[in-house]
Amino acid sequence: MNYFTQDKSNQISFAHLFLTAKNYSITDYSQSLAYNTCFAAIDLERFEEANYWLKKINNSEKYTEIENYLLNKKQEIEEISQHPLNPVNSSPLSLENISTIDLIFLCIYLDSCGDNWGLKSLHTHGQYTFPYYKTTLEILKSLAIKKLIKIPISSFTNYSLRDLNQIDKIIEYENFHLNIQDVPDSKILALKILLDEISNRIDKAESCYEIWKKIVLDYFFSALEYHLNNLRNSWAKDFELNEKIISDLSLLNLSAKILSYIAKNSTTFAAGLHAKGNTFGNQYTCNLLFKSINYHLEWIKDGNFIDKSLSRGKQPIFSSENILKIIANISLEDIYNTNPNIDLIYTNISKNE
Repeated sequence: MNYFTQDKSNQISFAHLFLTAKNYSITDYSQSLAYNTCFAAIDLERFEEANYWLKKINNSEKYTEIENYLLNKKQEIEEISQHPLNPVNSSPLSLENISTIDLIFLCIYLDSCGDNWGLKSLHTHGQYTFPYYKTTLEILKSLAIKKLIKIPISSFTNYSLRDLNQIDKIIEYENFHLNIQDVPDSKILALKILLDEISNRIDKAESCYEIWKKIVLDYFFSALEYHLNNLRNSWAKDFELNEKIISDLSLLNLSAKILSYIAKNSTTFAAGLHAKGNTFGNQYTCNLLFKSINYHLEWIKDGNFIDKSLSRGKQPIFSSENILKIIANISLEDIYNTNPNIDLIYTNISKNE
C-alpha cells in the first residue's frame, strides 16, 4: 500500500505498519521502503520523520541523495520564510512612521488600482498610474518590500520558490492589500485618511516636487519607448539609455512637453539617417541617437534650443498627475507644460491652508 497510495501521510503510516509486520517474501523491501518514505516525509516537511527513515538507509549513494534533498528542502523553506513579500513577516505599519512620499505613492495606486478591498493587479488596472509602466512596477515593488502593502497569505503559499524568485511578475499580476494600522483596506476610506495625513506633513511640498520630476522624466522614457517601438529596425530594439543621459535629463529639470519633443525628434533624426543608409550598423545608429539627445540638451544649456514642442492636448490623465493635482493644487497643464517648480508648489499649497 505504501507504493500505491497517493496520500503521502498514508504512505508513512503504511510504512510503519510494514516494519512491524512479518515478511513472507524472500526479498527485503525495507531499503526501498525507507528510501520512498523518507522522500514523502521531506515533502510533507516532517523532518524528524525523515531523519528516522534516513538512518535506516544503508546505501551510501541513496543516503547522500536524500540527505541533500533534505538540506535543500530546509533551505527552500528558510528562503520562503524570509522572502520580502511573505505576508507573515508583514506586521501592520504605523501611519506616522511612513514617509510622506511613500504615502503619496500609495494614494496614486489607490487612485489607479484601488477597490473596495485592496489594490487590483497592475496587469489589469495599472496602465494609467505613471506615464512609464516600468516606473509603475518599480514603485509598487518598493511599497511591497517596505511592507505598506502585502499579498494574501493564501496567494503567497501557492507560490513555489521558483515563482517567488520572479518577484516582478508577482508585483504585476498579484492583488495587494493595505498594511497600515487603522487604515481601512478600501479605496475611498483609505484615500481620505491618507490625504488628511499628507496635508499635515511639513515636507509635503518637497515630496510633491520629487514626484513631479519623476512624472516628467517618465514622459521622456515613455515617448522614447513609443517611437522606438514604432520602428521595425533591429537597432531600435538594441538601444538602451545610459545613466549619464538619465542624470543629465534629471539635472536640467525640463518640462514633460520638452522632454517628449526631444525623445521624438532625436529618434526621428537617427531613424531618418539609418533609412537613407547613412549609418554603419546598429551600434552606429544607437550612438547617433545618443548624440542627438545630447545635442538637444546642449542647445538648451546654451540658450540655442528652438522649442517646437506641443502643449498638453487631449491625452490620458495618469493617477500620479491626478494625486499631484489634489495635494499640490497643480493643474494638469502645468504638470505637463512647465518645468517642475517647487516655488509654485509652495504657493499653491499655502493658498489651500
